[in-house]
This record gives sequence, structure tokens and C-alpha cells, in this order.
Amino acid sequence: MGKKKKLKALKALAGNMPLINAASHEGHWYKGSEILEWGTVKEIDGEAIIPDKMYNYKHPVLMIQNNGRKFKRAYLRNGIEGIQQLHKNTLNIVKSNLNPQ
Repeated sequence: MGKKKKLKALKALAGNMPLINAASHEGHWYKGSEILEWGTVKEIDGEAIIPDKMYNYKHPVLMIQNNGRKFKRAYLRNGIEGIQQLHKNTLNIVKSNLNPQ
């Protein structure tokens, strides 16, 4: 089986996997005066916020992880063993979310 066919099969397998949220950051541009209005942030990168300056402020967000991309990377790095490990880790995350202790 060629490389393209293997990667296509991996994407099909990834489509059957449960969706999992992953933590990430998303940046938005804000004017310094807007940030100061929040009352929680007083400085960025150790410097006081200037009201007229624009800042790219990064917010934490939850995103659904791209299983197809993760499977492809795992395969390219470690072959079938990488896929098996990723599959096992994903199922462990799902099990821990279903049975919180």
C-alpha cells in the first residue's frame, strides 16, 4: 500500500474516533484602554499598558482536536506503534472523562 493510501486510511480511522477538546490560545487585537477597562490586566510583558496602543492579547480557548492531523503526525513519526499509542491515549482520556474520580 502506498503512502497516500495509508494516510487516507488513517484519516478514515480518525473519523471514527471520539472528539476531544484541546486547550489552545487565540489572539485578538485590543486597544489598551479596552484592556484597562477589564480591571484584571494592568501590564503586558512586564510593561504598563498604554491606553492608545494596540495589543495582541491571547485568550485561552477550548478547541476540538483534529484527529486526522494527530494520526498522520503519529504515523509519520513512529509508524504503526505511534498510531496504537495515540489510539490508546485517546481512549484513556475518554474513559477518564466518563468516570471522574
